[in-house]
Amino acid sequence: MEKINVKTASTGVIQKAIGQAIKKQIATSYTIAEFETISGVSRSSLYRFFNGEYVGMDIVIMVLQALGRDQALEELLSLPDHPAI
Repeated sequence: MEKINVKTASTGVIQKAIGQAIKKQIATSYTIAEFETISGVSRSSLYRFFNGEYVGMDIVIMVLQALGRDQALEELLSLPDHPAI
C-alpha cells in the first residue's frame, strides 16, 4: 500500500486506507465471520469500513477494541487541549 500524506489527502482517501489496513490486519488472524462474532460488528458494516465508506464512530471503536488496539483509542482520548484555530 502506498504511503499517504494525511495532512493533504482527502478524508475519502484516508478512510479507504484505514479500512484496507484494518482489513489486512484482520485477515492475518481471522475470517470475516470470526471477526464479525468477536467484534459484534455486522459483515455489511465491516465491508463498508474496509471500502472507506461511512461507518459510525461506534463501529470504528468496536473494531479497534476487538483488535486490541487500545493504545490507539487511548491516544485519541488523551489529545492535549489546544486553543481554537
